[in-house]
Amino acid sequence: MIPTPQSTTVINALANNDRGMIDALSRETLVTEGMTFELPKVTVVPTVANIAENAAITESSLSATFLSVPVKSFKGRAITTVELIDRSRPEYIAALLQNLEFAYAKVTDQFAVGTIQAAGQQTGVNANTATGFLAYTTQASAAAYTASLGFAKNIVVAPGQWANIMGYNDTGRPIYNASQPMNAGGDVNAGSLQGSVAPGLNLFVSRSIGNAGATTDSGDFSMVVVNPEAWTWYESPRFTLRTAIQSDGTVDLLYYGYAAIAPKIPFGAVWNQT
Repeated sequence: MIPTPQSTTVINALANNDRGMIDALSRETLVTEGMTFELPKVTVVPTVANIAENAAITESSLSATFLSVPVKSFKGRAITTVELIDRSRPEYIAALLQNLEFAYAKVTDQFAVGTIQAAGQQTGVNANTATGFLAYTTQASAAAYTASLGFAKNIVVAPGQWANIMGYNDTGRPIYNASQPMNAGGDVNAGSLQGSVAPGLNLFVSRSIGNAGATTDSGDFSMVVVNPEAWTWYESPRFTLRTAIQSDGTVDLLYYGYAAIAPKIPFGAVWNQT
């Protein structure tokens, strides 16, 4: 009798920890207390003018209000048994925690996408073509600067738009995955979810676009140009809570964390319109 050996490699085509939208935002550590925190936001700035000698100078002042940011909790739960924990290989509990983390990544990225989609702005209509894409990114970059007085550095796209961008070409010659400088408008390829596109934007691909809010895979709200300083993601470490149930020998595992997204300048995110 020849036993069938089993590898410790786990095949998982259902989940991973990609968070394209969150990766494109500025990041800070979440405050340690409270389910809401506040950020001061300037609403009126002092003025300076060209004043003639001995002329009256108009008084001005600095005013601010507070942006209230709610803290959200994200929780996952799994019930296992003492037999599985005690008598299985250590890879079992590691795989369980890893997949809970994958689920955490998915739901938090979708939460970020839905929040930004609801509060951001859109450009005018541009077709899903190489020309339309360049028009959108340049319009959106300028609109983000106008709204936030900061530069848009990142663009986050849905998988469908990722495919479109890789296929954009000039009479058959690829534009965004070309090796020759005369053809290269950026670096977008099938081997990475990150790259760069004209006009100098860092590209991120998020599977959450098309699955959260009113976003789509290749239509309206399928791409967003972001000034990362306009939107900030705050996050706590992950926590686990294990409860042993003596009556049946099960172990109830809670995996959770806290996060918040601050719309410091909502229109610093500019979505496409097709």
